[in-house]
Amino acid sequence: MVVACATTPPEPPPERVHGCWIARGDEATTTFRWLPNRDEGGRMEGVAMQYGRGAPRQFGRYALETNAQGEWQFCQFDADGPGGNLCWRVAQSGTGSLEGGRAFIDQHDERLRISVVTAEGERLIFDGRRDGCD
Repeated sequence: MVVACATTPPEPPPERVHGCWIARGDEATTTFRWLPNRDEGGRMEGVAMQYGRGAPRQFGRYALETNAQGEWQFCQFDADGPGGNLCWRVAQSGTGSLEGGRAFIDQHDERLRISVVTAEGERLIFDGRRDGCD
């Protein structure tokens, strides 16, 4: 007897990140809030804030949107100062080239992990759990 397993495809990237998240560490806590852009349907905007002991707050701005080819892309704004925007295609399945880098958005239950893989290696953007939005 052959048994078929139905697998559910992952949710689109905006549904994976939507809401508020938190990562508590020994030296710093990072919050990440993802909300839809009211003016641009389908676009999600994220703001990461990191609080450390005795250190100034650090901010990061991000977006999830589709590019001209209809592919999801993950963007970081002001990456290297004002105007230094970087975007990577979001990995949607186990196939595809890593050329130019890829963003991996893994959300399972109450956990979210976002990383970017480029020729230089993997850079962790966020790894935390769901939090309430105040």
